[in-house]
Amino acid sequence: MAKRGRPKKKSFNELLREKMARLADEAIERQMPKKLDREAGEFKTSENTRKRNREAVNRYYHTEKGKANNRKSCRQYYQNHPERAKGYVARYKEKFETKYGCKLNSWLYWLTRLNSGKVKPEDVPERFKKILNEWKKKNGVVS
Repeated sequence: MAKRGRPKKKSFNELLREKMARLADEAIERQMPKKLDREAGEFKTSENTRKRNREAVNRYYHTEKGKANNRKSCRQYYQNHPERAKGYVARYKEKFETKYGCKLNSWLYWLTRLNSGKVKPEDVPERFKKILNEWKKKNGVVS
């Protein structure tokens, strides 16, 4: 059965919460960029604007800071280039194999299981003995 009488008045906190939510929604709507249809040609910059921007970039690259940033980004790009990275990885895997006597990927298989607790150190094959001892020291495992 429905309650009789006046509807319950909203508390100050409820009114405030509603008002703040409404204001936040309006602010977000105002800040949203206008959705422009690029195909329809609504978003176009004039040739003069593009020229001005190009000139500004060129001026920037002739400053000391611009040259330094350009050198840094070029250096990072070439250091992390996929072709070079393949060589880095191959050399690291080779060093790992000569140092520990096992392949890196096969050790990673056992390492993930050791770290998650699915496998005990005693279950790891004998050929991983050298690196397993290092893992035990690092993790404080006493056997």
